[in-house]
Amino acid sequence: MNSAAKPGTAARSARRPASQADVAALAGVSSQTVSRVANDRPNVEPETRERVLSAMRMLGYQRNSAARALTLGRFHALGVVTFDVTAQGNARTLAAISRAAQAAGYSVHVVCIEDETEEAVQRAVRLLTDQAVDGLAVIEAQILDRPGFDITSGVPVVVADGDPDRRYTSVDTDQAAGVTAAVQHLLGLGHRTVRHIGGPQNSYAARRRAAAWHGALKAAGAPVPPIDFGDWTAASGYAI
Repeated sequence: MNSAAKPGTAARSARRPASQADVAALAGVSSQTVSRVANDRPNVEPETRERVLSAMRMLGYQRNSAARALTLGRFHALGVVTFDVTAQGNARTLAAISRAAQAAGYSVHVVCIEDETEEAVQRAVRLLTDQAVDGLAVIEAQILDRPGFDITSGVPVVVADGDPDRRYTSVDTDQAAGVTAAVQHLLGLGHRTVRHIGGPQNSYAARRRAAAWHGALKAAGAPVPPIDFGDWTAASGYAI
């Protein structure tokens, strides 16, 4: 037996995981001090904090994440509802959310909905909130175009690409400005007009882009050709 180990440590380790009381006893502090260190509270002397952390490492102490979440009112988890992870834009948005969440110490729970109905969306939201998330992100939420439909979650909701009525916090690129700049650039190169291959007509982003394309051509006095609609796939764009 390691002579540095305190009596009963080996027996305790064999029986059960280390508790805050075990850490407090080894570090010579109170359980409240161990709790403050475990929860990253600032009001602990550096020497005392290091002694507690050292005791945690020696005993293999693991924080009770569930208890900590209930104490702090935060679960460090985010829920994401998306409707098509095969679409490049949605996949890249989901990847960006995951990277940012991990960098901030959050986990991400994802539900992908194939059938975009109000009932399916609410089931997905309930599933995620039942898993105790701090907030929800909804990607490409065309369903929010439907009059009277709201996401009932009980936690903050952020929408990426959707919600034309701005009922929720929204994160998106400036679709109109991007398309206008592209049209003006092409006209400036001497082209008589610019054709547009649009996304699905039920897409908020696609509608914004089509409207901006039309407006930019009209403002420049250029002919406005018929618009062709695709479905975000390379195959549909190639066919058009």
